[in-house]
Amino acid sequence: MQVYERPLDSIFTQLTLGPEREQISERYRYTLNPLTPSSAFPEHEREKIKFGEKEVLELLAQFKEELEYVDANSFDAVFTTLLSLLEKYLWCLPSATMNKGGELILADISLYDHLKTTSAIAACLYKFHEHEIETYSQANKYGYKLRLVGGEMSGIQNYLYKISAIGEGGVAKRLRSRSFYITALTEIIILHILDTFDLPLSCNLFSTGGKFLILVPNLKNEVVDVDIEMKAVERQIQAWLWENFNGEIHLTLDWQEDKMTGKDLNITRFHNVAERVYHNLASKEKQQLKSLFQNSGSWQTNSFIRKIDLKNVSVESAPVFRLNFRSLMLTIEWNVRKKIWKRNFVESAFLTKKLANDW
Repeated sequence: MQVYERPLDSIFTQLTLGPEREQISERYRYTLNPLTPSSAFPEHEREKIKFGEKEVLELLAQFKEELEYVDANSFDAVFTTLLSLLEKYLWCLPSATMNKGGELILADISLYDHLKTTSAIAACLYKFHEHEIETYSQANKYGYKLRLVGGEMSGIQNYLYKISAIGEGGVAKRLRSRSFYITALTEIIILHILDTFDLPLSCNLFSTGGKFLILVPNLKNEVVDVDIEMKAVERQIQAWLWENFNGEIHLTLDWQEDKMTGKDLNITRFHNVAERVYHNLASKEKQQLKSLFQNSGSWQTNSFIRKIDLKNVSVESAPVFRLNFRSLMLTIEWNVRKKIWKRNFVESAFLTKKLANDW
């Protein structure tokens, strides 16, 4: 089988069902078609999936035809559209089918993913050496030039499934709209972080379910400092979420302890770096809104007080506020009752003691 005839293997090819069961021997592979909901499902190997140079050239011809409609006057438009077209047409082509020894290997990484990741690494290295391009060949190849920025949106489940408290009717429609809102909000936050460091969309390694992982350059100079910039971004986003969602939804970010060299991008080491990011996110989740309420180790007492004009709050336009306001009133009522019970108990105990002494 020639290299270009080799189809893309499904990632489930290496799936094992438990420690005592053998690895699944059946292979599933993808057909050579533009990315659609139907073509995204692999087919069984018995179908003899293979393609030749003719099929590859036909696919690339479709890619070239759509590429002609790209607005060449804007770099962002070119890059975003090109990235989308690469995903549409190169998702089904394997990036490699043989190892250095010429042996066939499991081809489960698409050419699109390979190009996207390469673009992210190149963009970060360029930003890292931007001010020393002329001396790049003399730079340290194994320095800590990269970082991972991990993020996770919390409170999503409560936000999505508390729609019944807003009112009756249209629950399914509200659920879809809120799900779309969370997805769009996560993407906007990702774009904001990328824009902060002037990075392309490919540096967003992945984002799903309110989580994301971004590759950024490990900059620490007089122009840009990753730590300073990310602290400012974190505080800005947290303040906006606090203002608009009253703490129901918040964002956890981590970027501090995951400096990377080129060796950390190796397939056998990258997952360790990513796991450290997720571990740090889980730890910081227990300190929600810390960046908003603390600064240099001191409490920012003004941040605890929110000024809300109740006259201008609409229940229809601010359902989240209504939920939190209702919970706030119940909490106040509960605390008031506890104080009354406590006062009555203290007075009763004092009166009993006084009567006993008088007796």
